[in-house]
Amino acid sequence: MPPKPATPKKPANAFADLQKKKAVDIPVVGAEGEEPLDKVVQVGNVNLGPSDFLEVRLIGGDQVHKSKKVFEIRNGLGGTSLRDFEIFLTGPKDSNDQELLVAKLWFDQKQMKFQWTDQAPKDPSCNYLRNCTIGLLTGASAVDVKLRKPVKLEPIALDFEKGASGETSAPKLDWLPDPSTVRVAVEFVTAKNLPNRFDPGNEFAGVKGSANILLGGELILAGGNRMHTSSIKLESTVGRSMQVDATLYVNYPGRGKKLYTPSRYVEKKLDSLLAELNQNKSVLANYLVAYSKITDNKQKELFNQNLLRQTGIVNLSQAIKDLDTMLNEYGKLKSQYVEQVKNSKIKVRIYHTVGDAASGEYQVVLAE
Repeated sequence: MPPKPATPKKPANAFADLQKKKAVDIPVVGAEGEEPLDKVVQVGNVNLGPSDFLEVRLIGGDQVHKSKKVFEIRNGLGGTSLRDFEIFLTGPKDSNDQELLVAKLWFDQKQMKFQWTDQAPKDPSCNYLRNCTIGLLTGASAVDVKLRKPVKLEPIALDFEKGASGETSAPKLDWLPDPSTVRVAVEFVTAKNLPNRFDPGNEFAGVKGSANILLGGELILAGGNRMHTSSIKLESTVGRSMQVDATLYVNYPGRGKKLYTPSRYVEKKLDSLLAELNQNKSVLANYLVAYSKITDNKQKELFNQNLLRQTGIVNLSQAIKDLDTMLNEYGKLKSQYVEQVKNSKIKVRIYHTVGDAASGEYQVVLAE
């Protein structure tokens, strides 16, 4: 029998090391106490053969600077080099801004390396380059490398003891990208992992974005109306740092506006609410007893008309059932309040996206 043909070897992953690293911090230009500007940054190992074709893309170069300045990457040596690349900072179209060669990227002895040029200090906005992504492609291997590592964030304890709002700020985040591209993803954590959900979702815009964490049970009342007994509203602000404000609400039935309150008053508020609901139930129960004693249909109709005019109630029995539901859910909210709100924390991930749907979108995590 003829020998079996040798199984072709699977091509080596040229970017295995970079895929593990995912991100590298490039130095900050002009920062006091930073490493020397001419320091060569060892980005990672790259397994390239002498004749391997390499495609290098700079992703997000036209998205990260609010002033619309643009980063561009070009082949070095006047466009002829296959291993050396130059990164330019240019002004917006139709501007008179000088084009600057601010950084170099090259491959030397199986290493991908980065270095700022002596032109970089002429425009400190070159630091926005860290919000871009480098995309590499050769053969069947591809990788994207972020140029900043995310700031580490501990879970944030929500403290409502001094008022309705709890505020928290991430560590200083210098050279943030265009704030309109920044988003916040939040995970809510309670001491006993009590049920909660986000409305409309757990991600929102970094600028004037908001989301609600719906707490407690959901009330399904007459007519299919739904409401949660309480909620936390999260709002974000982007500046030189990211601030997340949290406001606690107790959702009061029968009133259009959600009422928020400092946490030290919540239990008292709930006691007051439960007492009011019990009183309303007692009144309606008396109405129901009175209604049950009426035998004349016209008198029953008149009774219902007066009830509707005075209370807005159409179905007395359903209204009492709704009150029982409220008493049950607000009672549970009070009994679970310590675990559900006072001991709660949020985990925050702050990121922005570069690229587009056509050529691919990439998340650059700023803090997590």
